[in-house]
Amino acid sequence: MSLVSKLFFSLAAALVLGGGSAVLALMAQQETVAVSNTGWVAQPAGISDTPGPYERASIVFGDPLAPATRELVMLTRAADEAGNALSSACHYTITGRPLPATWWSVTAYGENGQLIPNTLDKYGFNSGNVARQSGGKFSIHLAPTPRAGDRIPTGSVSQPISLALRLYRPDEIAQSTIAQSTAGLPDLPRVDKVSCP
Repeated sequence: MSLVSKLFFSLAAALVLGGGSAVLALMAQQETVAVSNTGWVAQPAGISDTPGPYERASIVFGDPLAPATRELVMLTRAADEAGNALSSACHYTITGRPLPATWWSVTAYGENGQLIPNTLDKYGFNSGNVARQSGGKFSIHLAPTPRAGDRIPTGSVSQPISLALRLYRPDEIAQSTIAQSTAGLPDLPRVDKVSCP
């Protein structure tokens, strides 16, 4: 084998190994963080105040307009309090108290990660439009059929669904709790099954 061939193969091997390790490092930046004992999982919705080189690269390739973690924390869940997968055919209640953020929203998604088509064009609620009970508590129905009160319709097609909870401008406790994956955030909403056909 000639010197040129050896050099070419060495360079090709270096590019493959170097590129592969960079891809693995970028994928590690997208890991989720379980928020203990809540059923909610923190998603990498924001960036830290001092991002390193891999986090910067992850932002460029993943979401170049991602806000800082101090601006947005996103949590998702695909199971109820009993640990059963959420289904659009079932009726659930999402109940909670005031959340540790300036503004928040909860949205339902179908199995394809898209909003669930429905005749009401209603896909979620937020701190500005949810009905409040005493002490700021709220209760939202997640169901395919009409219910009294606030309801997110889950459509007429039976499918697995998930919820996204976004905390805009979360307080410092919420930010550090998720960053450190410590004990669950206080007062995250519960998702309880009411009935299933």
